[in-house]
Amino acid sequence: MICCTLLIALFGVLGTALHKIGLRPASPLAWRPDVAAPAKFSWATRARSFAHAGRGLACTLREEHNARLHLTAAGLVTALGLGLNLGAAEWARIIFAVALVFIAELLNTALEHLCDVISPDQHPGIGKAKDAAAGAVLIAALAACAVLATLVLPRLLAGASSLCSG
Repeated sequence: MICCTLLIALFGVLGTALHKIGLRPASPLAWRPDVAAPAKFSWATRARSFAHAGRGLACTLREEHNARLHLTAAGLVTALGLGLNLGAAEWARIIFAVALVFIAELLNTALEHLCDVISPDQHPGIGKAKDAAAGAVLIAALAACAVLATLVLPRLLAGASSLCSG
């Protein structure tokens, strides 16, 4: 927690210093120069934020084969969990693991699109960045499989042993 606070403070000071010497644009929305920073809170702006997020999720599910594979796996895990009558703590672990996989997949997709805009041609550095992001998705998926195995395998083995002994 302290490290995060220190990093945020460092980036704030660094950003201000870069702006003062002209190395950083002043607008927090520099990637969209036609849009001014919102002056105050509004429900309409929040609704548009959710619409943008939904569009990004839909685009990822539509265009990325692995995202659809993860969605299918999440559906199967949900069906399995319902069949095994998992408890609230077990569901919380599964929800967290599934969310982690989708977060990694969305960030990987965002990085890939950004890299393709920055460097449409082959570049070794861009390739390494894309590979690292894909590796993050792999680790998240393997961790989700491990979570599922620790929650489901004992129940399945207990059920199988009761069938064999009965």
